[in-house]
Amino acid sequence: MKFPIRVMNKEQGTKSAAMRSNLSALQPFNISTKFTYIRSAKNALLLIFTAFILQSCQEVVDIKLKDADKVLVVEGSITDQILPDTINLTKTVNFSETNNFPAVSNAEVTMSNSLGQTEILTEVAPGKYINQKWRGEPGATYTLFIKYEGKEYVATSTMPATKVSIDQLFMAPSPFGDELQLNAVFRDPAGEKNFYRIQVWKNDTLINTSIGDDQLQDGEEIQIPLFSGRNRAYRSGDSVMVSLQCLDKNVYEYFRTLDEVTGGGMQAASPANPRSNVSNGALGYFSAHSVKKSTFIVP
Repeated sequence: MKFPIRVMNKEQGTKSAAMRSNLSALQPFNISTKFTYIRSAKNALLLIFTAFILQSCQEVVDIKLKDADKVLVVEGSITDQILPDTINLTKTVNFSETNNFPAVSNAEVTMSNSLGQTEILTEVAPGKYINQKWRGEPGATYTLFIKYEGKEYVATSTMPATKVSIDQLFMAPSPFGDELQLNAVFRDPAGEKNFYRIQVWKNDTLINTSIGDDQLQDGEEIQIPLFSGRNRAYRSGDSVMVSLQCLDKNVYEYFRTLDEVTGGGMQAASPANPRSNVSNGALGYFSAHSVKKSTFIVP
C-alpha cells in the first residue's frame, strides 16, 4: 500500500440562482409563442410556490443522545529508543461534554516481556505512567497489564525483529503546486510483512503522520512524499526530523482504522471506534515498535 492522499472538493448552488437563470432565458413573446410563454411562467410560479411550502414545513428535530458509560483509553508504547517510555490513561466523555478527557490516576500498571522482565510503572503525573528500567528489544513481545476500578485490561504487542532505516531525504517539486515537498526513501525487507508509521517534525512541531504497508512493494525501494500541509510549506533553513516506526499488525490496524474514522483515508467510513488491541472494551493502543530517525535541513 502506498501512502494515499485524499483530496476533498465541495460545490454549492442555490435554487434562487437557478431560478434567475431560467427567467433570464425567456424572450419577448409574439402571437406564436404566447401560450408557450404563459405555460412557462405558470411552471415558474409553481416552482416558487412549492419551494415556499417546503421551506415553511421544516421541523426542528431535537435528537436526544443517551449518555454512555465512561471507557478507559490507553495510549502508550515501548520503543528501542532512550528511556522513558510512556503510557497515558484517560477516560472518554459524552458527546455533549467538552473534549477535556479526565486523566486516570492510581491505576496499577505493569509491563512484562518475553525476555522474563517485569516492571511496575510509576505514575509521574495524573494519568501518565512511565517505564524507566529497560528499553524495548526487536523481536521481543511486550504485555501491558492495567487494573483500575475493579477491572483488568491487557494489551500485547511484538516489536518487529527487523529494523528499517531511512536511506535518503530530499526535496523535489510537488505535483500539486509550485512548492517543494520532502521525500523519504527506504528499502523494505523482502519476504516478510512490514507495517510502517512515519512522523515528520518541522522546527520541533509535528506536521505529518503517514501509515502504510509493503503489500505491493515487498523487498522494493519505497519512496514516500512527506507533505507539509496547508499553509506550512517547507522553507529554506527549516530543520526537519523524520521518524520511521516499524509496527506490528494489530497496532497498524489501530492507526489504519483511526485514519479512516477521522477522514484521512481514501473513502469515508461509517462512525465506529478504531480497532483497539487492548482487552475488556478499552479504547486506544499499546505499541512495541522500533524507531529510526533522520534529520534534514531544507536548502
